[in-house]
Amino acid sequence: SMLALNLQLEFMARTGRWEKAVAVGERLVVMNPVAHESYHMLAPLQVAAGKEEGYRKTCGQIVNRFATTTDIAIADRMAKDCLIRPGAVADLAPVARMADLALSKGASHPALPFFQACRALADYRMGRFVEAAELAGKVGDKLPYAQVEALAVQAMALKRLNRDEEAQAVFAKAAGVFEAKMPKLESGNLGADWRDWVIARELLREAGILMAGDEGGR
Repeated sequence: SMLALNLQLEFMARTGRWEKAVAVGERLVVMNPVAHESYHMLAPLQVAAGKEEGYRKTCGQIVNRFATTTDIAIADRMAKDCLIRPGAVADLAPVARMADLALSKGASHPALPFFQACRALADYRMGRFVEAAELAGKVGDKLPYAQVEALAVQAMALKRLNRDEEAQAVFAKAAGVFEAKMPKLESGNLGADWRDWVIARELLREAGILMAGDEGGR
């Protein structure tokens, strides 16, 4: 049943068994292709498992299915899922539109820091480094995962703007918050926020490559 598969996937994801979780996630998407929750499990899992091709395919499905959503929570999640890795979708306009919707309509939403981080990431992916750095800088420390995601984006944007010292300082802060406030994979339980753990870790990894001066992180 779908419920059993969902529980199985959730357990695998929280314990970091990415490969096995991907297989279950793929089944869930096939069984219920209209549920955004399935894609929101599968996309981060494919990234965690290093399944780049499968991840791109999932992002294509997400854009086709959810680009016109009017639900801000769905818009934010689907946009962010398509932005975890660079170049996952050829045309970022519909993804940016979803990120925009969440930010413009979610001003009083408790998840606003996530909406800001997502829109900043969209800006970064589109080469709008000034905007990305500025918006990411507005994300406070209320929600640690959103904070780490935003700081990673801000660091990368600053680096692209040749503001190297600021970039390194922001990156160090991002790494520090991740280290201090996020569960450790070795602990055997990443908790309910495993998706944002994966996304934060991936953005930190990308930022680290960029900070080291390797242009391959783009």
